[in-house]
Amino acid sequence: MKEQVDLLISGATLVTVNPERHIIKDGAVAVHDGKIVSAGKSKDLDGKYVSEKTIDGKGKVVLPGIFDGHVHLGSSLVKGLIYGEPIPLGLTYMPFGEALDEEGTRIATLLSCVDRLKNGVTYIGDVGSKHPDTVAGALGETGMKGTVSFGMRDKEIPGFPYSRPLPPGQTLEKALRDSRGFHGRWEGTFNGRIRAAYSTNIWSTSDELYKETKRAADVSGAVINDHLDQHRYEIEYAIRTWKERPVEHLDGLGVLGPNFNAHHMVFVADREIPIVKERGVSICHCPRAALNSHGIAKFPLFNALGINCVLGTDMRISDVFELTRLASYVFHGISGLYYYDPLVLPAESLIEMITINAARAFGVEKETGSIEAGKKADLTIVDFNKPHLTPSFDVVAELTRYAYGSDVETVIVDGEIVMEDRIIKTLDEGEILAKAKRIGEEVYEETKDRMSKTVPVNRWKVI
Repeated sequence: MKEQVDLLISGATLVTVNPERHIIKDGAVAVHDGKIVSAGKSKDLDGKYVSEKTIDGKGKVVLPGIFDGHVHLGSSLVKGLIYGEPIPLGLTYMPFGEALDEEGTRIATLLSCVDRLKNGVTYIGDVGSKHPDTVAGALGETGMKGTVSFGMRDKEIPGFPYSRPLPPGQTLEKALRDSRGFHGRWEGTFNGRIRAAYSTNIWSTSDELYKETKRAADVSGAVINDHLDQHRYEIEYAIRTWKERPVEHLDGLGVLGPNFNAHHMVFVADREIPIVKERGVSICHCPRAALNSHGIAKFPLFNALGINCVLGTDMRISDVFELTRLASYVFHGISGLYYYDPLVLPAESLIEMITINAARAFGVEKETGSIEAGKKADLTIVDFNKPHLTPSFDVVAELTRYAYGSDVETVIVDGEIVMEDRIIKTLDEGEILAKAKRIGEEVYEETKDRMSKTVPVNRWKVI
């Protein structure tokens, strides 16, 4: 007698990202109670399982659920205003972001989630947004997974471009108290889909608060997301203040470790890299943000040294496949061609960065990030029945070179189909788009005179 399961995907190509990195042609995945029961050849699973729902995988590629390692979920409404802006970007978008109330933040979060769901993302790493409680609740509504960071602020630096005035009464003690409350409210909610984390940076977080945050993260099992070595202002401040670079300073405080994610890492000195590797820090690179305003990171070197590397969209691009392509082409252009190394950033590494590496960075690699029996059924199904993906010879290379987020057909989280045939089942996409348009236009009109934009909006005349 066949074993009953909730879902069976059959006839697909499975990019498992399991420890052996198996790619299974004519493969199948059986799902029950939110977990992967088995993954293997269709001929074996079809004869063993009977399902309530079967997805025909012919011509489809099944990936582990995709991660976006760096998002500011509450900032999606501002993305059209940061085109072409030099650093400091904060002086452009912060007035807009600060004007968003909780409902505006909720709609911005839902818009970000819709955008990423349509591109195959199942897990979002939010690295800091206004109204984090609102962000966590909205993310949970979508059926997606994610880590939402609480900003640890007790410091302001007059004249520093990214530093903002502290709210009245904002102290180290209040930051710790508020973060404990946030973690208590959200950690493990929505059936474990939402995780709570901490967000730090050297222009908002004092040394003592850094150390207290590290202690709290170690006790709770949470991760710390830090914008680190992001721009020259940060480097200049660190050297002027501490006579050492940011990574060196944080290492001296004892806060670096496997639960510390360093985001951006563009202005990295060579002597900082061994520290990062030795401490087991993960690095999240945001290629589009780097090219827009930060600079070129030493990302291929980080990857070659075995540092756990992750990719993130930031606020500028939501197609994670396009992100892998952008990273590959940029570094091939500046390093690969020069040294005749076509594998300067291999396709296999790029897929790892948006699956198992990201799961490791966010501390969930035991439950997701690969297609293996016993793991959560977080799956992204890509339709390869497309002209630009036909014929297919090397599916991993083709995913990173030719696939687009719009090729994603179905997204499954914890065994639940969240998007099917590109229709999101958990949200009213049209309603969210309409509200986002209205709120965005209202906030822009309110804040446009407070933005220090150097590139005018609508350089061509709108009539």
